[in-house]
Amino acid sequence: MEIFGQITLLQPWSGNSGKRIVKTPKVYFNDTGLLCWLLGILSRCGTNGS
Repeated sequence: MEIFGQITLLQPWSGNSGKRIVKTPKVYFNDTGLLCWLLGILSRCGTNGS
């Protein structure tokens, strides 16, 4: 999905190379439609009609 531009992986940065190996990258969704679908948000107000 990163290749298609739907998500961006932000690699951890630290001055200590040992910490950099342990930390995990952060995932940012560029495609808000996909993010809403994954979260189950179906309407504009953020509720599922209830």
